[in-house]
Amino acid sequence: IFNGWWTGRHDTDPSAVRPLSGFFNGLAVVLTGVITWHAVASEWRAVAWMVEALALTAAYYLLRTRELPIFAQALALFSQCWWFFEFAMKEQRPHWLVPSALIAGTLALSHWWQRQRQLNVASAVREVLQIIYGLALVGVIFFWLKPQFAPSAWLVFLNGLAIALTIYGVVTRAWTLAACAQVFLIVSGVEFAHQLANQKPQWSFALVPIVTILLLGLTTTVYLSRHKTSDAVSVPLLQVSRFYRGVAFIMSVWWVFAYIPATHQFWTLILLSYVGLAVSGFWRNREALVYSGIFAALGMAWWWYQWALQCEVITWPNALTLLSLLAVQQVLRRNRERWPLSQPVDPVIILVTGCALWTFVSRWTVLTSGAQFLLTVSWAGLAFLFFALGFLVRERMHRWLGLGILALAIARVFLFDVWKLETIYRILSFMALGVVLLTLGFIYNKYQEKIRQWL
Repeated sequence: IFNGWWTGRHDTDPSAVRPLSGFFNGLAVVLTGVITWHAVASEWRAVAWMVEALALTAAYYLLRTRELPIFAQALALFSQCWWFFEFAMKEQRPHWLVPSALIAGTLALSHWWQRQRQLNVASAVREVLQIIYGLALVGVIFFWLKPQFAPSAWLVFLNGLAIALTIYGVVTRAWTLAACAQVFLIVSGVEFAHQLANQKPQWSFALVPIVTILLLGLTTTVYLSRHKTSDAVSVPLLQVSRFYRGVAFIMSVWWVFAYIPATHQFWTLILLSYVGLAVSGFWRNREALVYSGIFAALGMAWWWYQWALQCEVITWPNALTLLSLLAVQQVLRRNRERWPLSQPVDPVIILVTGCALWTFVSRWTVLTSGAQFLLTVSWAGLAFLFFALGFLVRERMHRWLGLGILALAIARVFLFDVWKLETIYRILSFMALGVVLLTLGFIYNKYQEKIRQWL
């Protein structure tokens, strides 16, 4: 070290590493590493190398020999590599001082390379060192703490680590460290998939990674909207935050099918769709509107799938959910400035929901009464309700839907009821259908001018 300092005193070479001074300082670092290998027990070598790396880096401010702190980083890298091969890979549990010292030393060196400006080192080199130290910090924390937790608790703790380290990186402006903290988030996503596929943890534990990913995705977007940053930084971060929200959506759908009973999955998906609508309307966010539509489409697809398999879907929550869809459609129709949907969306919602209501009423009639003639009566009554709703809200698709269900009721009367029902039930079917037809005929005759305007 003395020779390196002496030869570098009057060397005017502006390079980060000068030949002669670099030789002596490099030799000093090598000798320090070798002596530590022979003199220190294997359990404490990682700590010794890290302390030596910090000491030699700090010696720069005393000796002003720029090669010394550069070569000293090799000792820090050796300490981390020794930790991984000696403890992490062998799944041993060293004294708590060992990983604590590595974490503290790695964090100190990472911040030093982030803030120091005295050494004439290329910015790319500083960034690479910060990335190495950030990943090493994440690795030490991961392999040190993982054996301490049960799988479900580890799933929750991973997300806590991701949030804590991200906040620390943002507060200290250590952006590389904040980026490396996302490794915890990636691992928690893999752990989420593994645990749900093999052993379902408690439902609240499985919600934590979904909330964490969604929270980080939203806060990133909000932060960038309130702080001016260059496009080179903001554009990739916005894409990452959008990706996070997409992952949170997929995980939430998986969570619904994993933890919600099949009877309640339909209305749960529709409820999540309403949450997306509320967020979209409050913040005027089109992305939330898109996710709301996907949740609704998944819910309706799941409804038809369960109905086709004759699963137990005839429940009051499902019935109220179907009715609420018609009400929400009217809200969307009257607030286009808040929810900018295209015009074809309205008839699609009415048609799909109306058909689902028709299947619900049909199966509910058969399951509760067992009388086939009541099926025609229920269809006629449902058609009348759709006609009345169409007149009330001045919606053409409601009336067309009612007309279609009424046509099915008439077809059923002539194709089934006339031939297979007893006389009394046949009479009741014709009477119910006749009452509906007479009522609708009277309404159309009395209000034909207004109806023609609506059509």
